[in-house]
Amino acid sequence: MNRVTLTWRPRTGPQPIDGSCLRPDTLARMDAQALAAQTLRIGRDEVPLSECFDITHEPLATHDAARDEPTLIVRSAPPLDRLGELMQHGSLVIEGDAGDDLGASMRGGIIRVTGSAGHRVGGPAPTSDRGMTGGEIVVQGSAGDHVGLHMRRGLIVIAGPVGKSPGYRTLAGTIALLQGPFNQPALHNRRGSLLLLDKSHASHTPIHAITQDTFPVSAIPTLGLLLRRIAQLGVAMPEGVLHGRFTLSSVDRLELGRGEIWQWVN
Repeated sequence: MNRVTLTWRPRTGPQPIDGSCLRPDTLARMDAQALAAQTLRIGRDEVPLSECFDITHEPLATHDAARDEPTLIVRSAPPLDRLGELMQHGSLVIEGDAGDDLGASMRGGIIRVTGSAGHRVGGPAPTSDRGMTGGEIVVQGSAGDHVGLHMRRGLIVIAGPVGKSPGYRTLAGTIALLQGPFNQPALHNRRGSLLLLDKSHASHTPIHAITQDTFPVSAIPTLGLLLRRIAQLGVAMPEGVLHGRFTLSSVDRLELGRGEIWQWVN
């Protein structure tokens, strides 16, 4: 399988850049010639990748099926919108910041961002009313508003602070937030789960939420598995969280009360 590294060449001008074509499951399967000719939309123009990036195309020989996945690394670029849109598998690594709509309607694979991301992480693509339906997104920095908008499946982990209404209109899937404050999480949430892993910030839960009880992690096996998976993804977990206690709240009663907020309390 191939590993492709795209290193940004600085350009002048404030034109918006559409990064939706930057997907490991498509670009990393191309040969070097086709990859250089692939176009990127900048403003109203279609510009070949070879004019925007220095391209390293490295075929990888591996007999490990678990690692035999295409990899795309985007390095030193400005925050590009719609990175990883509709991707189905593979690994997309953003060394720096991402723009809005990261992983829009993605179906599988993993996206890692070493910096921050914009609004609607894991939300819907412009032509869809469905957010991500599979895969994992890990952002080591902050994220904007409406993380997981219309999300239906998968896992989103944000290590830094987030904007307003994370989990807004989420239908399913899991969002883990490691740093508060948490501004009205899970509004109009139908069945999704939010993990709030900053016990120094109490959640301002929606007015239609119901707090049920407090449980140790050891009493909820799926919660323990999820926390360990987040640690496996390379996210620095708060000390003591794997042996802590969580308060469970059901949200939003106007949406049948099937969504969940798990708040780490001690």
